Amino acid sequence: MSEEARLALVVEDMPDARALYVRRLRRAGFVVLEASNGQQAVAMALAECPSVILMDLEMPVMDGWEACRWLKTHALTSAIPIVVVSAHDRDDRGGCAADAFLPKPTALGEIVEAVEKAASRPRAA
Repeated sequence: MSEEARLALVVEDMPDARALYVRRLRRAGFVVLEASNGQQAVAMALAECPSVILMDLEMPVMDGWEACRWLKTHALTSAIPIVVVSAHDRDDRGGCAADAFLPKPTALGEIVEAVEKAASRPRAA
């Protein structure tokens, strides 16, 4: 798999949690971009077109629900798989159109496995 196909965007406002996700995904072979809110995530996704996004929901500026909905309705980003990891119920606040949902707490190995699975799915052209 090419480096481009292994680009992940981690969106998490808590620096410690973000650092854990980034470290584990890098160990799994991903090149990782980081964002601390949904607004940054949208900008990075448009600029970099990652192969997968790991998204928290409760964040400042633009929350994960809004960021997911925006990314899934924009032509340039709609095919990017989004794996949500959150303490919120997946149906809370109207959903977010994520491709996978993991409750917090979830073991880091399971998070990496979900990201790997999402990143390996073929994208529509």
